[in-house]
Amino acid sequence: MEVDVAKEILERAGIERDEFAGMCGVKPVSMRMTFQNGRFSRKAVAKLDELAGEINERAEIEKVDELIEEAREI
Repeated sequence: MEVDVAKEILERAGIERDEFAGMCGVKPVSMRMTFQNGRFSRKAVAKLDELAGEINERAEIEKVDELIEEAREI
């Protein structure tokens, strides 16, 4: 996974790198090194994919909510 993509996912999810390190079960310094050298573990990639899925799901729910509100106004 690209570092820029990982940073964007964490930013959109509102999660700091140190918090993400805890979610992956590693020390914050290890996660900082991961972001510096761009070599993500399978577990970190899986967690990032999970977060990205949750972000997309929230966005879809918000779209549906907006459509419902628009339908109520009519």
